[in-house]
Amino acid sequence: MTVIAGYTDGKTWSIGGDSGAYEDHLYSLSAEPKVWKVGDTLIGVSGSFRVMEIARKSGLADPYALRNHLLEAQIGGDWNILVVTRKSIYEISDDFSVLKVKENYGSVGMGNAIAMGALALLAEDKKDSAIAVKSALRVTGKHSTFAVPPFTVLTL
Repeated sequence: MTVIAGYTDGKTWSIGGDSGAYEDHLYSLSAEPKVWKVGDTLIGVSGSFRVMEIARKSGLADPYALRNHLLEAQIGGDWNILVVTRKSIYEISDDFSVLKVKENYGSVGMGNAIAMGALALLAEDKKDSAIAVKSALRVTGKHSTFAVPPFTVLTL
C-alpha cells in the first residue's frame, strides 16, 4: 500500500512517494525513501520492500535491464516499479511486463487512482513536474489511507 507518482514535462522530471510501511491494518514510517535516482533516471517502488532493496542495489536505470535483473532474482509477491526519464514513463509490474506509458505521467500503488486523476488534471494545465508530483501526493494523502506522509519528491 503506497503511492508513487511520476511526471515529466520534457525539461524536468520528478518522482515522489509516501513513507508508509504497511502490515495488515497497521503501518510504520519507513526511514528509507521509496524513490531514488540512478544517473538521469528516477525510480520508485510500491508493494515490496524486498523488491525496493534489490532494485536499488542493482544500480540499473534501464527499465528492461531492471526487469531482467528482478526476473533472475526470482522475485514474487505484489509490486510495481515506476521509472521516470526526461522523455518517458515506464511501469514494471510483478508479472515482469514493462509498459511504456503514452502519457507524460504515471503512478503505481494502492493510491494510484487518486494520484492518476490529479496528475491528469495537472498535465492538462502543463504544470511544472515537481509541482505536479507534490500536488498529486498531497491530494492522494488527503483522500486515501494508502499514502502516508512525509512524502519524498526528487526532481531532475
